[in-house]
Amino acid sequence: GYIDKSKVSYTVTRHPDMKVIVEETTQTSVCDEMPSPESLTPFSYAVSVNYPGYTSVPVVSNRIYRGNVIPPFIDDFSDPDMFTAYSVIDGNGDRATWLRGFNNNLQIYGNPKRSLDDWLILPGMNLAAGQTYTLTFSLKSDYTLDASGDPNCFELCYSTDPTGPFSGLLLKNTRISIADGVKTYSVAWEPASTGTYYVALHACSPAGTGGMTVRLIDISEGLNIAAPQAPQLSAVPDPDCALSTEITITVPDKSMNGETLTSVREIILSRDGETIRRFDTDLNPGDVLTFTDVTVSDGNHTYTAVASNEGGSGKAAVTTVYVGVALPCAPENVVLKKPTISAR
Repeated sequence: GYIDKSKVSYTVTRHPDMKVIVEETTQTSVCDEMPSPESLTPFSYAVSVNYPGYTSVPVVSNRIYRGNVIPPFIDDFSDPDMFTAYSVIDGNGDRATWLRGFNNNLQIYGNPKRSLDDWLILPGMNLAAGQTYTLTFSLKSDYTLDASGDPNCFELCYSTDPTGPFSGLLLKNTRISIADGVKTYSVAWEPASTGTYYVALHACSPAGTGGMTVRLIDISEGLNIAAPQAPQLSAVPDPDCALSTEITITVPDKSMNGETLTSVREIILSRDGETIRRFDTDLNPGDVLTFTDVTVSDGNHTYTAVASNEGGSGKAAVTTVYVGVALPCAPENVVLKKPTISAR
C-alpha cells in the first residue's frame, strides 16, 4: 500500500540502559556519546520505525563493549562482538594484523618478507596491589611460509597506557612451533600498584614464519599474596573398584608470596564443585589430612582443596580421577580388508 514518506520517523534506544537517544527523527543517522562504565558492558542500539498510529518492532544493532575488566575474565571468542573491547597495533606497517578468525579464535597471518611486530591489546583490567592474578593463554602455531620451519615467537607484555609502550614483560621471546599443537601458557602476576593495566600479546615472529591463533584467554580472580599457597592434594580411587576415594591433603606451609605460614584457618575439600569436607580445627602448616569419600558415584570426578587464613582463600589444588569399574578403551587400528578369493 501507499505511505507518505514524509511522515516516517525513527526512534533509537540504547541498550542496556534503555536511554532514548533520539525520538521520532526523520534523520537516518545519529551520534551518541557512549558512557564509560566501571565494568565491561556491551552496548547496542534498537531502531524502530514510526508512522502515524503505528510503531514497528525494533531492530537491534551489533554490540560494542565499553569499560574495564574486573577479574575473573574468560574469553573463548564465541561472542563475535567481544573483539570490540580489544585493540591492535600494526607495528611492522604491513596492514595485516590481529583479527577475529573463522572458528571462535583470534589470529594473525605470517609475512614472508617482514618480521611480525603486531600487538593484540586486551581490554583494560582493574587490578589491585597485594593481589596475585594468573594469566592463561592457549595458542597454536598454524603453518609455515618457507622450508626453514622456524617457530613462531610471541611475548606477553603490559602497560598502564592502552597505546603503550608495553615495557612490562610477563613472558619474553616465547617460541611455539606447529608440532606443539594447541599449547597453554600461564603466568602469575602481582601488580606493583592498584590501577588499570593493559596486557598485550606481541607477535614477534621472524619473516617467513607462519601465523598464530589464540584459542582462549583466562584472567583469574585476584588472590591475596598473604593467603596460603595451594595444598598438596591426591585422590586415589578404591583399587577393587568400590565407589570410594582416599583423599590426602598436605596443609601448605608457605603463603602466595613465599613467606612461612604460622597458621592455617581452614581447608575446604570439594568434589565437582560441592563441598564434601571442611577441616577447621587443630590445623598446622605441614599437617597431612586424610578423608575417605564414600558418597561418590561411577565416573570421572574432580576434587579441589583450598586453604585459607587471615589473608583470605589461597590458590586451589585440583585433581581428577575415575571412580568405579574402569571402562575398556575404544579399540584402535580397525582395518577392513577385502578377502582373497581363489579359483577352484
